[in-house]
Amino acid sequence: MWMRRFLALCALGVVGLAPACGHEASAGTQSASDRAAVRGLESRFHQAMTSKDLNQMMSLWTNAAVLTAGGKSHRGIEEIRSYFAETAPVFKLQNDWIVLTAGWRIDAAVKGDNGTLYFECYFIDRLTKTVKAASGAHATVVRRSGRWLISSLVSRPITLGS
Repeated sequence: MWMRRFLALCALGVVGLAPACGHEASAGTQSASDRAAVRGLESRFHQAMTSKDLNQMMSLWTNAAVLTAGGKSHRGIEEIRSYFAETAPVFKLQNDWIVLTAGWRIDAAVKGDNGTLYFECYFIDRLTKTVKAASGAHATVVRRSGRWLISSLVSRPITLGS
């Protein structure tokens, strides 16, 4: 008997609070969904590097994006494509690397159609299983036509600690 009363009171409480909480709950869900989508950029970024898939890499950027790597800025999609195709060590055929990051080394924030993303890249040689390089990436992202894209990214070498 007490269980039925308890469940009835819970149901009334949920129904009674739903209109008051509905907007915040959906806004929170939307924000969490957006953060997850922004974090997904890191996974696709590393997947493109590991598979040396230049087209997949380029699908992650806005047309007017800016990439800063190795102390040099590459402006626009064509300069960024040239950087990855001609300069980026991870895209060189002789480098058989897996590119990973630790989950706790990813951070995303979203406000409306804009956001930020930080992640680290660990370039691991498949054969020797040694870390060949490590970098930190600070990105600004935007939502365009329902997709999150990188509008700017600054990559700097990092030192692996203990």
